[in-house]
Amino acid sequence: MMRQRGDLYCMHEPFGEAWYQGEEPLCPRYKYGDKTTPGLTLESVWDNIQHLANKHKIFFKDFPHYISHMWNQELLSHFTHAFLIRDPAKTITSINNQWPDFDELEVGFPEQRALFDLISATNGKHPPIIDSDDLLERPKEMTKIFCYAVGIPFIEEALT
Repeated sequence: MMRQRGDLYCMHEPFGEAWYQGEEPLCPRYKYGDKTTPGLTLESVWDNIQHLANKHKIFFKDFPHYISHMWNQELLSHFTHAFLIRDPAKTITSINNQWPDFDELEVGFPEQRALFDLISATNGKHPPIIDSDDLLERPKEMTKIFCYAVGIPFIEEALT
């Protein structure tokens, strides 16, 4: 949907690969000797995002726990934050179906809450929250609400 707009450079979970198998993986399931990607770090991903942001308006969805150790006012000020939430039971079931050996630290619920609280305290208001069930049930309405909340135009044609 966001890619279909045509006015945003979209990235899906850009920090994930570095967190799971970058040069210095933080994923709790990582074991010495597992595959890593030389040169890929959370910092190199952030550098790439900043470089792209000089040329494009960027949209990305990611998990807060991938970079929670990097949170500071300077970093967070680069973003318009919004939260896409999902029923925890559905989240856990989905993750378990994909990776039966997942570690609970991969879910990131505490970090998501901590980031929400930090942004709320910093900005003096809560960032937008979109429930994935609402988005699936009422995509047009919820997308309009989201776009308004983050200050971008709603483009109905992008819903197809």
